[in-house]
Amino acid sequence: MKGGIVAYANDAKERLLGVPANILASPGAVSPECAIAMAEGARDRLGATWAISTTGIAGPDGGTDRKPVGLVYIGLAGPDGTTVERHVFPGDRQAIVTAACDRALAMLVEAVADVDST
Repeated sequence: MKGGIVAYANDAKERLLGVPANILASPGAVSPECAIAMAEGARDRLGATWAISTTGIAGPDGGTDRKPVGLVYIGLAGPDGTTVERHVFPGDRQAIVTAACDRALAMLVEAVADVDST
C-alpha cells in the first residue's frame, strides 16, 4: 500500500484527486463519474498500480429520492482501466460504511486475482 487520500469535501476531491469541477457541479460528488475520477486521481497521484474510491451518502441525513441514504459508488482503477459499481446498502451509517469498505476491498481482491490467473 502506497497511501490513502481522504477527500470528503468537494474542494479536497478537486485539489487532492484532480476531480474536474464540472463533474462535481453535475452530476455531483455522489456519481459514477466522480468515483471513476477519484480512483484514477488516487492511482496517478500515488503512483500506484491499483486504486479504489468510494463516494456516497452514508446518512443518517442527506438522502433524496434520486440519491437515497445508502447509495455508494465504488471506483477501481487499475492497469487495464477503471470500473465502477453502484450499490444501495441498507442500515445505519456504520453499516453502510462497513458494507462499502467490504465491497471495495473485495473488488480489489477479485481484480488482482483475475490478473494473477492470466
